[in-house]
Amino acid sequence: MPNRIRLSSEREPPEAILQGLRRIDPLYDLHYLGDGRWAVGRVVPNSSRRTIGMKMKHNIMRNPNLARQKQRLRIAELAMQGFGVVGFYKFAGEPTDQIVQDVQDKEYHFQNAAEATFNKHLEEAEIHGGVSDELLEEIEYRERHVGPELFRDRKHFDQGGHQ
Repeated sequence: MPNRIRLSSEREPPEAILQGLRRIDPLYDLHYLGDGRWAVGRVVPNSSRRTIGMKMKHNIMRNPNLARQKQRLRIAELAMQGFGVVGFYKFAGEPTDQIVQDVQDKEYHFQNAAEATFNKHLEEAEIHGGVSDELLEEIEYRERHVGPELFRDRKHFDQGGHQ
């Protein structure tokens, strides 16, 4: 199972680790940066990431004496292709499933923190009898993006989840 972004590298990620990351989110990649350092991130090509990557590369090329220049260039190249860094890891040998567990924990905490904040805003709106513009934007966003993602390809919404 290869990375989505194909750059020549001294090392490829272990298949089991990449599979574990892809079970969390199919957009994850794991790239070797050199010197035992690895970067995990989501691949979502867009103009913002390309622009960030190009600016990073430009700045690196203007300062050739930067520490870990090769690694920084690799991150810039990945960003230009849509890679958004989630975390950096350093291993003496092969990467372990510690990466998968860490990413899973980050995803869990991110989702729960976002949900807790949203619920807090809903409670405040109930108490104060009004809805802020921010809360309305969040509700509209969830209607457009979160709901369809949660219920895609579902025909029935009973507890059994039968289609």
